[in-house]
Amino acid sequence: MDRLQNLGTHLTSTNIAARSNDVVICCALRTPITKAKRGLLKDTAPEIMLAAVLRGILQKTSIDPQIVEDIAVGNTSQVGAGEFTARMAMLLAGYP
Repeated sequence: MDRLQNLGTHLTSTNIAARSNDVVICCALRTPITKAKRGLLKDTAPEIMLAAVLRGILQKTSIDPQIVEDIAVGNTSQVGAGEFTARMAMLLAGYP
């Protein structure tokens, strides 16, 4: 909890010079949901679905993907999910 409070204090700090390199862009999009193992997306790889979300973020925010330094991706109970899935999705979506 202390770390969360420190982060909140840091993000709301008025000292812009101290955090000039700390840029956080938040945008929430999600993939559609279908029936597990039998819906229309059952044969779609996770990186393909994530790439669609990342492309949607580019469209929604008009951010130049060349200036993006890091992307954080979270998931729950996804078999095989990890760095490879996120990295492949980034490349498929046009991020360097």
